Amino acid sequence: MAKLIKIENEYEPMDAILGITTSLYDYRLAFFVSKVLNSQLKNTADLPVSSTTGIAYYPFFISYSPAVRTHFFLVGNYNGQSFLLPKFKQIDYFLFLRGPFPDHDPLQKQLKSIENVVAVFKIDESSIKNLTSIINSIDWHVLEQSNPPEA
Repeated sequence: MAKLIKIENEYEPMDAILGITTSLYDYRLAFFVSKVLNSQLKNTADLPVSSTTGIAYYPFFISYSPAVRTHFFLVGNYNGQSFLLPKFKQIDYFLFLRGPFPDHDPLQKQLKSIENVVAVFKIDESSIKNLTSIINSIDWHVLEQSNPPEA
């Protein structure tokens, strides 16, 4: 009889997830968020995320701030066909923070002060069912972008 082996996915959790509602295009939002973070969000290849209908790709920007030893990931919630997190349809982008960022409340206020940003929400990680899958997708994507395959 065949044995079923269950593999537990281990991941480093995000320290904060902020949802941003705005009418700005992704590159404009990344520009203004970079100013707020005093960092440079860089556009990379779109983030591939597995779904029930296949693989969907979402806008993805990344930055690392050595001053606060924090990684920032700006991810679009909608790619023109599907939502990354359908439960949060009112949110246009997610800002994932990984690292010892000092305080999120002033950051939320600064992000909300960006013109055309309607709202900024702190997202409770426990409210996201497929968070493990999304974080794993981000981790794999960052790894692939930093170590491109040889031709």
